[in-house]
Amino acid sequence: MKVMLLGSSGLIGAEISSCFKKHFDFFGFSRDEIDICSLKILTEKLDNISPDILINAAAFTNVDQCEDSKEESKKINSESLIKLIPELERRKISLIHFSSDYVFDGESKIPYLETDKTNPINHYGETKAIGDYNIMHSKLNAMVLRTSWVYGKKGANFPNKILETAFYGNEIQVVYDEQSVPTSAKFIAYVLLKILKNNSVLGREIYNIVPNGIATRLDFAQKLLEEAENRKLNIKTGYDEIVPIKSEKIKMIAKRPKFSVLDNRKIKEKFNLEFKDWDKYLGDLFN
Repeated sequence: MKVMLLGSSGLIGAEISSCFKKHFDFFGFSRDEIDICSLKILTEKLDNISPDILINAAAFTNVDQCEDSKEESKKINSESLIKLIPELERRKISLIHFSSDYVFDGESKIPYLETDKTNPINHYGETKAIGDYNIMHSKLNAMVLRTSWVYGKKGANFPNKILETAFYGNEIQVVYDEQSVPTSAKFIAYVLLKILKNNSVLGREIYNIVPNGIATRLDFAQKLLEEAENRKLNIKTGYDEIVPIKSEKIKMIAKRPKFSVLDNRKIKEKFNLEFKDWDKYLGDLFN
């Protein structure tokens, strides 16, 4: 099976590249190599490679910057996808696309199902919801994979910032009133690998791809530093020294949903998968 990936240098894309190239006829491209907004270059590459599946891990993911760069983020996260869909339909190429828990408003009291109505409260969520809608109303064979609080070894994501601050012994303040599911990029890559090794992409389906459990940002940070201490890493701020604060005290440009927990039962039942609780995957940061 030929698999082509966009966004190979990003958080999720780098992990997919690492594990997929051993199992598929794999072609990964970073944004510098193929810009998803450059339709002519992209379609030329599709014709040259003729992949069975295109994985789109390319996205404008900085939630606050999306508010300051609305046109650019819309162009990358939704408009490029709208133009790409008919090209994939014409070539009968299946699509796997990554989406976000931020398509929801956070008003639910129970984990969100794939069928729940979207109602984003920030521009990033709006652009992802538009992308989801257009895929689900296309004629593609496609999977939309919604995930949450993604982290990994690359980049300035939440756990890396916490570890860096703890290394220098500085005070760490973390909000305690936002809940979701921390998700390792490596977890996402290996779950997708298991699915594609045994299944075809047929029809159009949305799946929530997150581990088990629920966490606040505070839980996430405490478990992370506890893991670091257990591994004897050189950190000077302990997990029990984190200062809990309300989200209102953090000056963020974009609003965040207070509760964006995704229900993962559908993907587990459909593909006969077993997941562990979210904190059991924290080791992916250190291995």
